Amino acid sequence: MSSATLMGDTPLLQVPADTRYFRRIGFGLIAAWVLVLLAVLFVSNWCTEKNLLAALVLSLGLSPMAAWFLEGQGGDFPIFQLHTLYYGMNYGLASLYANPQLTAVSESDRVVALQATAMGLGVMLWAYYFIGVRLFRRIRPLKVTTPVPYENFLRWAWVIAFISAIKKITGVDFGPLEMLVYQPLLYLGWMANTFILVDLLVYKRGKKLRSMFFFGLLMFFQFFSAIGSGLFSNILILVFFMIFVYLNVKKRVLMKVIVLSVVFFVILEPLKNEFRLLTWGPKNTSVSAVQRASIFAELLVSKYSAYSSVASTSVNQVVSRIDDAYTLARVMQQTPDYVPYSNGSTYLSLLTIWIPRAIWPDKPQGNIGNTWAHWYGLLDQDDFTTSYNLPWIVEFYINFGWAGIIVGMFLSGILFAWLAAFFCFPGASALEYSAAVPLLLNLWYAESNFALVAGGLIIGLVVLRVYMKAMPYLAFKF
Repeated sequence: MSSATLMGDTPLLQVPADTRYFRRIGFGLIAAWVLVLLAVLFVSNWCTEKNLLAALVLSLGLSPMAAWFLEGQGGDFPIFQLHTLYYGMNYGLASLYANPQLTAVSESDRVVALQATAMGLGVMLWAYYFIGVRLFRRIRPLKVTTPVPYENFLRWAWVIAFISAIKKITGVDFGPLEMLVYQPLLYLGWMANTFILVDLLVYKRGKKLRSMFFFGLLMFFQFFSAIGSGLFSNILILVFFMIFVYLNVKKRVLMKVIVLSVVFFVILEPLKNEFRLLTWGPKNTSVSAVQRASIFAELLVSKYSAYSSVASTSVNQVVSRIDDAYTLARVMQQTPDYVPYSNGSTYLSLLTIWIPRAIWPDKPQGNIGNTWAHWYGLLDQDDFTTSYNLPWIVEFYINFGWAGIIVGMFLSGILFAWLAAFFCFPGASALEYSAAVPLLLNLWYAESNFALVAGGLIIGLVVLRVYMKAMPYLAFKF
């Protein structure tokens, strides 16, 4: 491939998939599911209505990912399979472990929440496979082309990736122009990281050892900023990003990385609340990223230097963190008897979220993550800084009740069928794949309110179009 090769003509070279390898993983997932099901059915104190429903939700959530592995291809980003897996883990698996003493909701309330989840998940699977896949079978997928030579585009990818990483670490605020800088740079930074990683895994252009060193430095910056933000979920997003890019390109699952990530998450989760108290809020705005990292290190040492029952406590806190069935149960307890239906009010920001504050200085603050949690007593009355995640299925219910879950999950199935057809197609070029992955990263984990995620998708598509139009003028002046 010569230096004159144009980006529009550059295929994403793919390692042929080892079908047997992928099928072994698929059968492994099925075997793990069977063991859980057998335990629920035949261990006397496990065979309860709550656990049976949790096993059903886990089954519905796990089956698309198992089927994807059994197909033995692995070339496309499994956006829908990851999305259903989120429900299987955060509603099904978490509910198997949870008990009323740990979660402050009764078993009967959790049963109702699991019934709603199982029904909604079933509707979404039906909408995806029996309507969406057929509806978008002949859709024209995302096509991104540019007359810019590959090497020029790669150079700019490195520049943008480092600018994005430095912006995250330093926390430089551009005032009224912040959103004009932050959102485009966030998307372009992820796009650049994806392109660089694909280059390292497939094309190996230039001096690979030097490129690997600088990419490692980029990932360290990303990891460092994620720790400093107190949003440990950003670390998992970073890890899953690398795992699935590697899976799509090299056709191998980084099992050791997955195991280490789970262990790491179990270790970090107990530190989160105390870390946020010391680094978040108006009183801590002057705390730098380096100071945040120092505070985190001190907390880590003090927490685990005297090991006692930390392991069990950590597991409990991790389960509590991913237990979105608890949130749904709390909401269904109170709506509409104590808290009226929102009737779509949480989706209104979809009309404005994409408008930069530089154009509309008085644009309402997007603080639904704090506001809705106060409606249901999930945050202390004087806590106006914490953002409590509003999962999609919970948002469907607080707006329209059971009808919201049925219609919302049906539309979610159609949405993911379109996403899969438009972004996750075999034979994508390196550029098309790198453009798509950042748009999909936050969509599969449906734990943030829909307007926030959909707004990010809209902004990302706009930024992509502007960037590709501008690239020919930038690349030749590099």
